[in-house]
Amino acid sequence: MTEENLPIEEGDRVDHKMFGGGTVLAVHGYALGAKRRAQVGWTAVGYRVDVAWDDPERKDSSVMSWALAKVSFPDARPFIYWDKRWQPLRETWLQARREVEQLYATFRPVPDEQKLVQAMKAEAEAWAQVQAFLVEEETRAK
Repeated sequence: MTEENLPIEEGDRVDHKMFGGGTVLAVHGYALGAKRRAQVGWTAVGYRVDVAWDDPERKDSSVMSWALAKVSFPDARPFIYWDKRWQPLRETWLQARREVEQLYATFRPVPDEQKLVQAMKAEAEAWAQVQAFLVEEETRAK
């Protein structure tokens, strides 16, 4: 999924462990010099790369090339995407589901109908968000 040791160029898709996926806007040379690589020659230590992040809440920024992994397929979703998008949706739904199950755990005393309706509504909304995410991913993959 990622291509190690390949030069990063403008327009490439990259993944950052903290910031997620993004598109390279500009590459600013091999500004930091070089280091010796085990009797084979010299290799670049790192260089500044301007990236437009996929996360709409994150501004475009510069990071060092060594902190980026080049994504070989533009349609591939980096792992951080799943952690930021899928996991919160899944956890929200599971939490809502557990609340419904807890309210239904006993029949005496009878569960508060208002709390039960609210919990079921929250679960239905969370499930709809999970389904919308899956449909979006399925149509994107086609």
